Amino acid sequence: MKRNIVFICADFLNIPIQSNSVDIVIDQSGTSNYSFEHEEFLLRELNSLFKHNCYLLSSFILFNKFSINSHIAPRLRENFTSVKVTKEIQNLQFQSIDESTSNYLIRGGKYEDFFVQGEKIYTYSFFGKRWG
Repeated sequence: MKRNIVFICADFLNIPIQSNSVDIVIDQSGTSNYSFEHEEFLLRELNSLFKHNCYLLSSFILFNKFSINSHIAPRLRENFTSVKVTKEIQNLQFQSIDESTSNYLIRGGKYEDFFVQGEKIYTYSFFGKRWG
C-alpha cells in the first residue's frame, strides 16, 4: 500500500494545497501561535482544505487565568480559552476520539515569554475525526 505523505512548513493561509485534499491535520500549537497575533481561529480559516472525513490531531495553549498584566491583548484572549477552542472544534464537526489536558504551568521556559506571573496555562490535546 502506497501512501502520499507531505509535511509542509509554510505561511498557513498560503499553503499550496487543493481544497478538500487533507486527510490528517497535525496542529502542534500552530493555531495557538497564530492566535498571538490574529483574532481568527486558524483551523476555521483552513477548513476548506480538509476532507469531509479527515482526522485532527492538535494541541492548544490555553489560559485558565489571565493576569491584569498579561502579554496577550484582550481582543486576542478568547482563542486561548477552553470554551472557545472546544466550540470551534465542534463547529468544524470533529468528533472526539481522545482528549487530554495537562497540569497547569505557572512559569514559562526560555522560549515561553508569552505569559506572566499569576497566569495559569495548560495544554489541551485533541484527537478526533469528521465522519463525512
